[in-house]
Amino acid sequence: MAAWVDVTSDTYWNPASGKFTYSGGVWTFTYVDTSTSVDDFFWWIFAETFTSEQIRITYSISDINFAGALRYRAKVDNVDDYASTYTFDPPTAVTNSVATVVYTTPGSITGLDVTGRYYTLVISKIELYTDWTPTVVEPVIVDNTTRELVLDLTLQSFYTHTIAKSVPYVVDYVDVPSYVTSVIEEQVYVSGEAVIDSNDSTVVIDSDVAVGRVSQFLFLTIEGVNFTLSQYRDTTFKDWETYGVGVDFSSYLVTGYETFGDILRHKQVPYVWFYFQRTEDGFTEVDNVLEINNPSSCLVQAQWNWTNSANSGQWGNQFQAYRLPRNYVPSGPSDIFDYGYEVVVTKNKLRGSGRCLSLKIQSEEGKDMKLLGWGLLVNGDSRP
Repeated sequence: MAAWVDVTSDTYWNPASGKFTYSGGVWTFTYVDTSTSVDDFFWWIFAETFTSEQIRITYSISDINFAGALRYRAKVDNVDDYASTYTFDPPTAVTNSVATVVYTTPGSITGLDVTGRYYTLVISKIELYTDWTPTVVEPVIVDNTTRELVLDLTLQSFYTHTIAKSVPYVVDYVDVPSYVTSVIEEQVYVSGEAVIDSNDSTVVIDSDVAVGRVSQFLFLTIEGVNFTLSQYRDTTFKDWETYGVGVDFSSYLVTGYETFGDILRHKQVPYVWFYFQRTEDGFTEVDNVLEINNPSSCLVQAQWNWTNSANSGQWGNQFQAYRLPRNYVPSGPSDIFDYGYEVVVTKNKLRGSGRCLSLKIQSEEGKDMKLLGWGLLVNGDSRP
């Protein structure tokens, strides 16, 4: 049985152009430029095709300078029916008016437009007279990940980087100019002397200054039915901290299998040396305890004999490779961690043996890792 269905909520509408805002159960749009028409301010996000007998909108217009009409547009067989635009013709001054239009073409209503010139329009209710139950379209994620192909300028080689599916999630790159402009105040000089006004104040003017961007691209990012632009900029080693507590990401590398020039003999690596850029740069006082700023960590695991699973029994235990050789006693919260060494070198035992060796090197949650390199001491059997 057909009935009026209230679809006023922002759950059912997508203000694509950003002209309307939804708050307190109503849609509000304030427009001050009386010389320009406004179109296509928000769209349906329904999935199903249906037949609606009527659409009813309760609205009010204040501070009138209105010379147009409210209207909605339909989509038939997934094609926008621009030729059949159904129009509400409100009077010049409207307060709590109800506009109703009969709509009988099978399809789906896809957009509500507004044309004309006015100051404030408030839509308090949007209803459909139909036997169809509206269902909101959820964002469709074709793949669970977004992958980047990155060129390492130091190594002159490509590698892939994966951004896991999350909320929000990344869908594309957006190129942006290589600079941004900002306004600064500059003092005015004539013949080398500062210009003074009648109040004995120096004269200043606003000047545009171009500042280079750190990155020349942004990410097109979807959150629910909205989109935004995002970039790499968080220094806490978490993704999407802007949207809450953030999501930890794991940085790791797995080396190729090293045979050390001989695929026949078994080898042992009694020790492996790791070299890191030291990152600790100060202290923060938390509950009367000094905590190190920007600590590092590096977790390492040996994987022997071309194995790809711990079930082989050929994987070693993970160990911490980043260790400061000596304790550092700070003088106070303002201490800058003057350790005396920029590079941290550690010597580590490596368990296991095999014909070849691969290393998995991984970061730890919430900590930095600037790996410079590593070296191995290798022993081999005298016979295969």
